Amino acid sequence: MDGQYSDTSRSKKVDDAEVAVVDTPGVLTDNLKDIVSGADVVVIPVRPTPNDIEPFTRTVSIVEKNTKAPVVIVVNGHNRFRMCASFMEWLGKKPWAKNVVTVPQSEAVVQAQGMHKSVLKVDRHGIAAEAIRMMCRKVSSLAGLPFEHKELKK
Repeated sequence: MDGQYSDTSRSKKVDDAEVAVVDTPGVLTDNLKDIVSGADVVVIPVRPTPNDIEPFTRTVSIVEKNTKAPVVIVVNGHNRFRMCASFMEWLGKKPWAKNVVTVPQSEAVVQAQGMHKSVLKVDRHGIAAEAIRMMCRKVSSLAGLPFEHKELKK
């Protein structure tokens, strides 16, 4: 549902799909409960800042009330600083935070956003790209799908 980029991460709806994965938008939408009700996996992105906690917990609450699908929480902009460490400690105490993946604060992410491309296309061998691959493996596993590992050209 996020649809921010113009290449592989474009939102797609496939009739009669075997698996439904929902990447929730960064803002609450009126139809979020309808969207997540049919999902097999729900991906909730969040930044590790105090300003994100309230809308993030509202999103989690809506998801929990409307689906039994597993949730993958993606902490974007993960870093070594105290604010992030405090956020991760808070998140670690939540019973619903079973599947947490971190994407590091990285120049590759900023470049990818500026180019409207996937991090995997901008810096495919970097730490941010590896974090994205880990997220994809986690989502695939929870959805009951095999993860397609493609050999990267150097």
